[in-house]
Amino acid sequence: RFVPKLGLDFSFGFFHLPLRERLRLIGEAGFDAIMIILRAAAFESASPADVFEAATRQGLRVTVVYAPTDHAADLWRNTQAGAAYEQSLLEGVRFCAERGASNLVLHTTRRLETPPPNETGAARAFRLAEAAEKYGVNLAWENTRFPDYNAYLYARVPSPRMRFCFDSGHANCFTPGEDPLARFGQRMTAMHLHDNHGP
Repeated sequence: RFVPKLGLDFSFGFFHLPLRERLRLIGEAGFDAIMIILRAAAFESASPADVFEAATRQGLRVTVVYAPTDHAADLWRNTQAGAAYEQSLLEGVRFCAERGASNLVLHTTRRLETPPPNETGAARAFRLAEAAEKYGVNLAWENTRFPDYNAYLYARVPSPRMRFCFDSGHANCFTPGEDPLARFGQRMTAMHLHDNHGP
């Protein structure tokens, strides 16, 4: 199993440089892996699949893929938007599986608009976990503003693929009085290290 020495989030900065040039410089800086986001960004002309293939040609691995988070609150809503979001996450699991990326990072909440944790969200997470088990992909649920959502899903979806992504910046900014790493660290499969000024 490949374990990166040092990975970088590909989605931040240096967009004035061509894709291959950015990837080359990332490798020269000592990184051996990148994380990509599964969404088309206005500042990025290449699709996630194109970035993945270009990174592989450059000798970089993609071990972490970041699911879109704009509709994370819909995970918990019994609506068409919620069903569509679940489908997009299932497509993310397949994207990872087809390319050998081991971790799909997901958010449990979005800002302050997320409904309370409920069985709709748990049922969706259960179906995602079934797909993750089938394809051999980890669902790395990130700590956001409300770690109790993580705990709710872990308690209701007994799958070895229900894992954890620790985000140090989220912890510093949103939950400075809590310790999500101590709470869920035994499930950790990915980590995002970055700083900020806290709350």
